[in-house]
Amino acid sequence: MAGPTRLFYQYSGTHSLLIGLLPFFLPALMWLKGLSLSEISSFIAVNGIGYLLTLYYWDRIRIRFGWRWILVASLVLEVALVGAIVFDQNFAAINLIALLNGAYGCFFWMSQRSLFVHCTNSGDTGVKFGNFQIIVMVLLKVGILGGGYLWEKWGASSVFLATICVVIPALAYYCRVSLPGSLTVSSPAPITLNSIVTYRDSNHSLVIFFIDGLFLFAESYFWVITLYLISGENLVRLGILVVSLSILLAGLFYLIKNRLDKAKAQQAYVIAVLGYALSWLLRGAIETNENQYWIYPLIVLIAFLTALFRLVFNKRFFDLAAKTDNHRYIVLKSYYSQLGVAVFFAMAALALLEVTEPFQALQTFYWLLAPIAMIYLLYRLPPKG
Repeated sequence: MAGPTRLFYQYSGTHSLLIGLLPFFLPALMWLKGLSLSEISSFIAVNGIGYLLTLYYWDRIRIRFGWRWILVASLVLEVALVGAIVFDQNFAAINLIALLNGAYGCFFWMSQRSLFVHCTNSGDTGVKFGNFQIIVMVLLKVGILGGGYLWEKWGASSVFLATICVVIPALAYYCRVSLPGSLTVSSPAPITLNSIVTYRDSNHSLVIFFIDGLFLFAESYFWVITLYLISGENLVRLGILVVSLSILLAGLFYLIKNRLDKAKAQQAYVIAVLGYALSWLLRGAIETNENQYWIYPLIVLIAFLTALFRLVFNKRFFDLAAKTDNHRYIVLKSYYSQLGVAVFFAMAALALLEVTEPFQALQTFYWLLAPIAMIYLLYRLPPKG
């Protein structure tokens, strides 16, 4: 593999494993410790604020200190987050954990997206993102399976030790590796706040960015809580369920990833959005007391529709980024997505204050998201010419 591609897969793989060890379980752990849906929504909103505050400095650290500092800081923030969770298991300092989670998310996602655009062109984003999805699925779920087992068997300290054992060699590697020339030679200038506020395009990008944070956290927090309840509130069972899904999805993505770049872009996108809207209706139809043989195929279908949408959506996003200013477009996406996270989940925290039946509240939330998902249809590629 070429330098940028190798670094991208190494970086994504390492952090996928680390996220699986503990941060993936954060929604389930908060639920286990008795936090309400309102409190978890508030946590997500503060997380969005932490991401926004960090993003401004990430964009400037990249220029002033270079990519090596960015890669190292990502690992340091991950250790700080895991340490905060392990040493404050009752979430007494929940806002601090939320801010750390946002800061780590900023460094991880911004760096990953920037590395991705350095190793792709407009003709292979589907293949590259498909390969990335497979790697992430495998290593994230290895981490999930290991993290769930360690937590249940030996407690939180064993997860923290496993995290350190991954981070130390990764830090040593990033401190000495020769970075690709494309990262060190051409570094775009930081985005100004004025250019963020005044940005407009004909692809409805800002609307899509604003709602995308809502859906991403609904997937990674509320849906994880639902899976945790279905798994009998057991972290090992949750890990096994998610790993089983990943094995199936990895096989499906292997079959379709090479066809995505050749498919009719708009047709594939519309199908993926409709499937994604359907996935939220199906989430709302799930009951924890239903026949287990029926519920697991349904979860597999939901996971496939979601992952297919994310694959097609991200291909469109990176194709549009390549047609404009890659760096600016990527940074804009994060600013508006995290603003959406802060706004939507602050509203959700207020709306869920008086909830007495949390599982039914989750079902209602999923049903509300189904029609909102249709807004993604506004996201269009510019006409050729």
